[in-house]
Amino acid sequence: MGAVVLFAPAMVLLPLALLLLLSRPTRFFPWLFTGLAAVVALVWLIVPGGLSDQTVKAWTLIASILFAVYAHGQESPAVDSAIGGSLVAAAAVLGWYIVFRIPPSSVVDEAQRGLWALYRMIGDAAPGYRQQMTDSADAAAGFALILPGVMVLAGMSGLLVAWRWYHILAAAPVGIPPLPFREFRFSDHLVWLLALGLGGTVAQLAGYLPHGDLWPGNILVVAGGLYFARGLAVLATAVARWPAPLLLVAGTAVLFLAPFAFTGLFGVGLADTWLDFRRRAAAASGD
Repeated sequence: MGAVVLFAPAMVLLPLALLLLLSRPTRFFPWLFTGLAAVVALVWLIVPGGLSDQTVKAWTLIASILFAVYAHGQESPAVDSAIGGSLVAAAAVLGWYIVFRIPPSSVVDEAQRGLWALYRMIGDAAPGYRQQMTDSADAAAGFALILPGVMVLAGMSGLLVAWRWYHILAAAPVGIPPLPFREFRFSDHLVWLLALGLGGTVAQLAGYLPHGDLWPGNILVVAGGLYFARGLAVLATAVARWPAPLLLVAGTAVLFLAPFAFTGLFGVGLADTWLDFRRRAAAASGD
């Protein structure tokens, strides 16, 4: 589970090192930062681990390389490069499982065992909280089923953070500079990914696909997270001129209505594919 724990910093440092190397830094500080990032990422990659660790490392390496090549060599938004690199990396890892005849559920089973062992260790160290740790372990077992999709979303975020730092550190960065979150959008063709996840879920409910297959639910997690973020960007644009006290009240209300807020923002993000709310608002305001 060590690779999973260190996934977040590695997902930023590895693509950042690759992007800086492609730009051939000319100043001392960028070279120093590139070297440190590369060393940390390399150590993380070569440390041995179990199946879940190797899966995370393989996905991170492939996604980072693809993102660095796509974002550095093309005049396309970094968001599309991050999504494309992440999905291709996921397909490559799945192909690796198929070639070596490894059931995809094996990595989830290993992650569940790791979580149970962690909670058991905490419970042994604090006997008074043992029952709470047992309940948490049972809840974590269900979360592990969608862990691949959650980690893909986290990895995409790491790639975009690396892109932002690259444009800060590089002397002559290439590609489209990072845009404000309010401008977050991606290719409209991603709706087919959502359709694939929904189709697989319906097929499972109808009995045409085994209920143990993980890909429909994880595809829905990835697509749902992306459209939620797009809806949140639309909302951020709409409330950009609200006074701070009103924003605080609205944010507090959203916390108490989280399930409804997620569903609503997901719907807004999906509808933005066709309606483009931000362009309509800009046209209406005369900007």
